[in-house]
Amino acid sequence: MEAGSEFYFVIRAASELIGLAGLHRLNEGQPELGIWIKETAQGQGYGYEAIAALMEWAAHKFGLSAFIWPVASENAASRALAEKLGGTLVGTYHRTKYAGVIYCIPAFGENSN
Repeated sequence: MEAGSEFYFVIRAASELIGLAGLHRLNEGQPELGIWIKETAQGQGYGYEAIAALMEWAAHKFGLSAFIWPVASENAASRALAEKLGGTLVGTYHRTKYAGVIYCIPAFGENSN
């Protein structure tokens, strides 16, 4: 964060912590989005609202045209969110504990309507 290549934002509803959203690797071309929503708050639109706002802010502040979203292959909710934001599959990756897919999400996709 000190170098300006990583940003983290708290997602709150009133005074309750709902989750965290992040913008990573800002200095590496297409920055990476990330989000964590606590289980009891999932499925209520907080993730979409937070990521759409983060994308809009970052696109304007840094002149970005697209973002990368890596997600575990089996994480259907995160994959659906990436697709709702206009993301398309562009690759795969493998970690020790899981396989994943990579979405590219345009900065001014469906969320700008």
